[in-house]
Amino acid sequence: MAILIYTGLRLLLLFAVLGLFFALGMRGILLLVAGFAVSAVLSYFLLTGPRAALATKMSGFFGGINAKIDAATTAEDDAATPEAKPSSTTTAADVDLREDSGTKSDTAEK
Repeated sequence: MAILIYTGLRLLLLFAVLGLFFALGMRGILLLVAGFAVSAVLSYFLLTGPRAALATKMSGFFGGINAKIDAATTAEDDAATPEAKPSSTTTAADVDLREDSGTKSDTAEK
């Protein structure tokens, strides 16, 4: 709703400025350029309240989207990375493999 209020007020201000300049005798491209420029400057000062309300509303909306993206990314990362279990003990098979590889390299070098 905030976006409709802010947009409506911006358009109302634009048409008011265009009407005023038209009544003062401006025509053509000068009327459009001056109307848009003056209404932009006026809206910066006159519409701070509605603009702040719109910014707050949009910030909440996009903040919610960012939170969902972060949650999905975290869930995906957790599912993709298995937890590594540190092994503090060495099994007999590990020792045999190390001894076999050392023996083969020793005989190959001689």
